[in-house]
Amino acid sequence: MRPSSRTFTRRSLIRISLDPHPVFPDFGSGTTGPRRRLIGRFSFGCLLGFVATQGHLIPVANIPGLNWAAWPSLPDLFGYALILSVMVSSRRARPNTLERGMILDLLLMEALFLANFLLVTIPSSQTGAGVRFGAFTILLMAKFIAVYWAAARIPLDEVRIRALHWAGLAAFIWVAGTMLADYFHIIEVDNFAQHLPSATAGKWATANLNSTVGPSHGHTTTAILVLCALIVITGGGRGTWAEEALVLFFSAVATFFSGSRQGIVRILTFISVYLVPKPRRLIPALAVFLPMAVLFLWFVPQKVTENEASLLAMERQGVLVNDPFSNEGLSGRPEIWASVLSTLNEDPLRWVAGYGLGNYVEHRNAAHNMVLQLLQDGGFIFLFLMSLLWVRIFRRVWIIRKDAWAMLALTAGLLSSSLTSGILYPNLATGWYLGLYFVVFHIAIERSRRENS
Repeated sequence: MRPSSRTFTRRSLIRISLDPHPVFPDFGSGTTGPRRRLIGRFSFGCLLGFVATQGHLIPVANIPGLNWAAWPSLPDLFGYALILSVMVSSRRARPNTLERGMILDLLLMEALFLANFLLVTIPSSQTGAGVRFGAFTILLMAKFIAVYWAAARIPLDEVRIRALHWAGLAAFIWVAGTMLADYFHIIEVDNFAQHLPSATAGKWATANLNSTVGPSHGHTTTAILVLCALIVITGGGRGTWAEEALVLFFSAVATFFSGSRQGIVRILTFISVYLVPKPRRLIPALAVFLPMAVLFLWFVPQKVTENEASLLAMERQGVLVNDPFSNEGLSGRPEIWASVLSTLNEDPLRWVAGYGLGNYVEHRNAAHNMVLQLLQDGGFIFLFLMSLLWVRIFRRVWIIRKDAWAMLALTAGLLSSSLTSGILYPNLATGWYLGLYFVVFHIAIERSRRENS
């Protein structure tokens, strides 16, 4: 009996998506010339450096005449080197079906950003500030796409995946460790930005940096979440369960003390979804969680009660339990949302085409909500088209869920705050976590393909 077209399509899509690369050069073998081996190893080294430095986004130097938001950080430098090395490689690997579709959808997003910028932002801007912010969004998204395009052309074997695991773990320990050390007055995170001129360093010149990832706790906790997922996806071997439990525990602790209520929702959503297919993982997790919690409560309380930042974090998180949907629990977002709706209502045409990518800065009402963000930028047209593209991307994550469930859990964690933040939108607060999310997707695909080969 001939299978239905629907069954055939579903099975073939899963099989094709996990097929080996049509071109899979072994950069380490003797069949290729020294130059090709060198470029291949250099490309992977750049990818490794890109991941390992995700815990430190403070710019390495200021560039006179360039806005502080564009000053290069270590991930920037490794990312640019990765792109260039893959471009000059004569035998780069070809992405599989899923990743080619992902790149296409991201390019379509960029095209929508550009069209909105030219047709809506520039004509609607009154001060020029919106044009600058809109242009920055386009450039930031282009950077994310370019790095993912390059990463998707680097084949990964078990050795490379394991190396990426340790790189992600190093980045995680750095950002979470330095943040907690700062909260308990062991170090001062602000000292890492002292080389930047305070007069022009923008948000990096703030009196209290939240971490080495960014000035805000939302940015910090999202980076911790993505790194946590990367560690879980690339884990393997002896002691994996203990390492996972420790990483999840310290992710939750660091997120809690950051004071980010959205961060707590994201990390708890990630952990909950991650444990769904294999509830037995909860047993080893608790075996690590409980002793760590006891030790934490035994040694830390005095330092917590004497620490103003820690007390403030506990007070903020307490609101999440007591009254999460109040104006205070939502950090004033209901007022911001009302302001966005008011601006849209000023001109009915804005509900159709918005008032332009980046022009929110001129109206002083950053949406802090993905739906409102898309509406204010491009109206219902933009909301429909961008939502369609994101659904296509999430569908690819769903396809590989069996072998990369942590990727699905990461996506669920990010989506859990989509109504209280612009979590999937490139802006000043994004840093590199969105670009890293796409790179993690490539790593998850490669890990899944290796396990099924």
